[in-house]
Amino acid sequence: MRAQPPIRHALEVEIEPRASLVRIGDTLELPRDHPAESRFVLGAAFTTPRASAGWEVRPDGERAGGAATYRLVRGTPHAPPPRLEYEGRWAAAADSTTTPVGPDGAFLSGSAGWYPRFADELVEGEITVRLPAGWRAVAQGTGPAQPRPDVDLWRTTRPQDELTLVAGPYHLTERTDGAHRLQVWLRAPDPRLAQTYLDASADAIARYERLLGPYPDAKFAVVESFFESGYGMPSYTLLGPRVMRLPFVPRVSLPHEVVHCWFGNGVFIDPSAGNWAEGLTAYLADHLAAEVAGNGARHRREALQKYRSFVDAGRDFPLTAFRARHDQASMAVGYGKAMLLFHMLRTRLGDATFVAGLRALYRDHLGARASFDDVRRAFEGAAGIALSDFFTQWTSRSGAPALALEDVRVTPTATGSEVTGTLVQRQAGDPWSLSIPIALSTTESAVAAMRVVESSTHRQGFAWAVAGRVTRVDVDPAFDLFRQLEPEEVPRSLGDLFGARRTTVVLPALAEPAALERYRALAGMLARGGTVRLDSELASLPAGEPAWVLGWENRHRPPFVDDRGASFGDSKITRDASCAAATTPEGAMPQAWIGCDDDALTPALGRRLGHYARRSFVTFARADGRRELEGEWPTGRSALTSTAVESSATQAPRLPERPHLIH
Repeated sequence: MRAQPPIRHALEVEIEPRASLVRIGDTLELPRDHPAESRFVLGAAFTTPRASAGWEVRPDGERAGGAATYRLVRGTPHAPPPRLEYEGRWAAAADSTTTPVGPDGAFLSGSAGWYPRFADELVEGEITVRLPAGWRAVAQGTGPAQPRPDVDLWRTTRPQDELTLVAGPYHLTERTDGAHRLQVWLRAPDPRLAQTYLDASADAIARYERLLGPYPDAKFAVVESFFESGYGMPSYTLLGPRVMRLPFVPRVSLPHEVVHCWFGNGVFIDPSAGNWAEGLTAYLADHLAAEVAGNGARHRREALQKYRSFVDAGRDFPLTAFRARHDQASMAVGYGKAMLLFHMLRTRLGDATFVAGLRALYRDHLGARASFDDVRRAFEGAAGIALSDFFTQWTSRSGAPALALEDVRVTPTATGSEVTGTLVQRQAGDPWSLSIPIALSTTESAVAAMRVVESSTHRQGFAWAVAGRVTRVDVDPAFDLFRQLEPEEVPRSLGDLFGARRTTVVLPALAEPAALERYRALAGMLARGGTVRLDSELASLPAGEPAWVLGWENRHRPPFVDDRGASFGDSKITRDASCAAATTPEGAMPQAWIGCDDDALTPALGRRLGHYARRSFVTFARADGRRELEGEWPTGRSALTSTAVESSATQAPRLPERPHLIH
């Protein structure tokens, strides 16, 4: 989708944080073919704009949903460019992005409607910000120029899909690496932290330039926010003060924001046709980091695990309907399924062609919006083949295939074995068109032989002659397909309960009164519309509903818990030193137990456990709340694995090594 000529804004912004007030003047340079009467939207907190001579602003409908609609009318045929003046006031709230101006800082996002937005037109321009003493401003593009000590000036260098502005009591550290100006904006001087982010930014930009092509902006800035949410904008990212000081963020999280400068904030998404950029960025940043560390298969399995835990038929949707994440289910589809789409595309095309498609998408759509169709065309051009069936299936259809392996036979031959079997697609509805990888473990080699079954029916047979004695057959052992996981493929996780629509919480009747009240408060966070019961009221846990079992004293606690502590494989904890949460390894319904005798830590678990949704168990030290253990229960053999009757090949296959995208 090619960009229309952008609207150019010359914005003059004055911020009065103590009054939570913003005054704005905006001189608009409209495209030559812009109509004499057009509609624009402005945040409802702003006054009706005053227009310069030759123009008129008319209210157009009621204020609703945080926005007001107006008509801009040209009064004379040759009127000079219109200038609009307006102001808005917000109550200060340092922890909220919807109340963006106060003594702690200012954040004006496109969704705040702080400048006139005409339909979906792209924008360009400059932002001149008059600031209180000690404040600085950050925006996309180049800057900050300072025509006066109390003024910062930023200019865009290419079309943008929206304009954002951050201001506050910032201290700037910067350096130039070749063509890139790198900046770190902190609310208090911290040379060591600033240097960490300068180095991490330089490394990430250099890495992705090798993969994708030249970095699209003149600068990249890491900006400390005055609230904990994080955002990625063209040429800069906004990180919360606690988040940016976590040790893994420069290495793990920052590359995700850097990749967005290519896809999402360089090539924009077409908002009418689905958000492809989050999944692609997750694949090129988060997945690539796991792949380089040798954990690519685990990363993909965890994405499928999230889908299994949080997405059911009532919460599923096709990728073309994804706009942004708003809960775990939308993230499992919009990030996880889309990530696997690009992984399947890569395995189908090969690395060289896949990278060529990425570069074509970036080259041809920088500064413009792109849809899934545009993404498809970029890869079709690189591959020289039609990909419409592949993209239509994975972007327009909800759900996921479910596979099983049946009727496997291994017959000795003079040169090795003949292996036959049937792959079954057992999901409801039509079959999917799949390229299904199969690993064949043999006595001939320590590394499994790989084969691919092309399947577009509910039952697809296969037969291969293989050198050596086949001892084991595994379907999709590296989780290369987006599909439903077999229960035995993935350990029971805390996310299985967090993803349930309804849960029962069982309290320990024999707990001390103060402990019981702590557990009742925790139960309020966990019940998710279900019931809260005492263990004395239940002969057994409910058979048809996931259950949380709270308390060391609970009569329904799992076997690995006793009055003194708990055991997790070879690891043990004691009740007086630790708090713990753990799923039960088996059972038709997900069940989890929580034990904690700490007044402060018990209620905090309701918030903290969500960060460990992929884990089977996690423990915390009562002394300081520090995480001690986290892990997963062992998995069993699923319906996607078959071993020869007389073979002892019970270990997972050793798979051929794969190169990763960045060498």
